[in-house]
Amino acid sequence: MISQKQLSLADIFEDCKDIFESDKPQFLTLLKNHIDLDEIIPDI
Repeated sequence: MISQKQLSLADIFEDCKDIFESDKPQFLTLLKNHIDLDEIIPDI
C-alpha cells in the first residue's frame, strides 16, 4: 500500500519560497501557468 502525505500550507509555502529564491524565472512561470490574475484582479 502506498502511504499518503498530507501537504500543509506551510509545506507549500516553503516549496514556493525555495523556488522563488533559487530560480525566479521558474517561479514566475509557475505563477503565470497556475494563477489567473484576470480572475483575481478585475478590469476597472
